[in-house]
Amino acid sequence: QGQGGDESNSTSDFKLELVQRWSIPTPQAEGIAFVPDSFGSSGKLYIAGDNGPNPTTGLNTDRGSIDVYDLPTISQQQLQPSSTLSSKTLNQGLSDSKIASLQYFEGLLYVLHDNVIGVRVWDLTKGEIRAEW
Repeated sequence: QGQGGDESNSTSDFKLELVQRWSIPTPQAEGIAFVPDSFGSSGKLYIAGDNGPNPTTGLNTDRGSIDVYDLPTISQQQLQPSSTLSSKTLNQGLSDSKIASLQYFEGLLYVLHDNVIGVRVWDLTKGEIRAEW
C-alpha cells in the first residue's frame, strides 16, 4: 500500500485506536516483552517494574523486577502476575538495577538496565545470563 505514487494509502490515513486497557500491579512499569510459547500460538507478557530504592538502606540494588503475565483476553480488566522472575538473580552485581526496557529475540530476553548503562541477555529456560555488555 502507498507504493507506485498512490498517495491515498499513506500511513497518515490510518488511525491508532485504543482497543483495550488493563490494570496491572507491577510498580512503575517501564518495559514489556512478549515471549511466545513453544507452539507460537500463545505466550506470556514480561513486564519490568521499578521498586525504587530500598527504604531501609537507600540502595538501588533491588529496584529491578520482572512480572510474568498470561496473555490477557479482551474481556479482562485487571491482570495479576502468574509468576515473577527472581530479583536476587536478576539484579545480582548491579549497583542500580532499574530496568528501562525488555526485548525478546531468538529465545533470549534482553534487559536494559539504564542507570548502569548495561544490557544483560537471559536464557529464560536455564535462568542464566548468556551475555552482558
